[in-house]
Amino acid sequence: MVCYICGMPSVLKCRECGKPVCGYHYDYSDGKCTVCHDKQFAKPETDLAAAAVETKPANVVETKPMLPKSRKDRV
Repeated sequence: MVCYICGMPSVLKCRECGKPVCGYHYDYSDGKCTVCHDKQFAKPETDLAAAAVETKPANVVETKPMLPKSRKDRV
């Protein structure tokens, strides 16, 4: 078998994609090839509009807390 990345002889196989890889392109910590390992930790491209934080509208009606009946008579 040969490494699918560089073409060197290989005996290792990626756990995720199953392709043969050489020792230079194999990550021994998780058993994946460097391509699959990089995909795992790659940051997704975020759209600024999708990442925007929703806020309250400016024209919200303010409500007062309810008073018990015993205190309503005194106010």
